[in-house]
Amino acid sequence: MKIRRFNRFLKLSTEEQGLFLRAILLVGLVRLGLWLIPLRVLHRALGSFFIGSKAPGKRQHPAERISWAVRVAGDVIPYSTCLVQALAAQALLSAGGQASNLCIGVAKEGRSSIEAHAWVEIEGEVIIGATEQGRYTRLMILPGGRE
Repeated sequence: MKIRRFNRFLKLSTEEQGLFLRAILLVGLVRLGLWLIPLRVLHRALGSFFIGSKAPGKRQHPAERISWAVRVAGDVIPYSTCLVQALAAQALLSAGGQASNLCIGVAKEGRSSIEAHAWVEIEGEVIIGATEQGRYTRLMILPGGRE
């Protein structure tokens, strides 16, 4: 199975390989960061680091490719929750100067349990973390990528 994954990686373009490797690194760092520091501190640190980091003349990856890279990286990095993937995706979008909103919501499951979920939107369209429309009630929106 690992050989198949590696062969698929080799078939990607150099640009996509670079995006995927950045996504793996970022998903791992975000996962570690969430274990060590509060969400708002990590979000602010990621925003400060990535906003405006786009090199002149460098092409921005489309949001769909960023979403793909983060989802696949999430399959590789253990404990890559929806929040980890949403933070990583928003940071990669911010690196290209793309504005987005990280949304956190909850849904009532059964009589006493609550389920939380995180996703990223660009102009109201869900980029990563899509679920059933209207299932979650938004509690928090963290904007990112505005220059």
